[in-house]
Amino acid sequence: MKRNTEEKPIIPRTYLDWSFDDDESQNYKFMVNRNEHQLQQGDRVKLTVFVRPDYQFGNIIKVEDDSIFIHTDEWLDISEEYSISLA
Repeated sequence: MKRNTEEKPIIPRTYLDWSFDDDESQNYKFMVNRNEHQLQQGDRVKLTVFVRPDYQFGNIIKVEDDSIFIHTDEWLDISEEYSISLA
């Protein structure tokens, strides 16, 4: 089922969970509220640094009630705030 990718950003602002820092494998955990998005495991996403044009792509590897795990194509700056949308 193809979803409308014009509904961007799906998650306008989120931070990485520093307690789960797997920089070596490029897997990152984002703190989110499950009721605020419709993202699913396997979705290709675009992570945009909030208030700057820098962006990165990744794939959702797991979705939980309060977090999303994303494997990114390259390393992320864990000190940044990101918006997440379908790629």
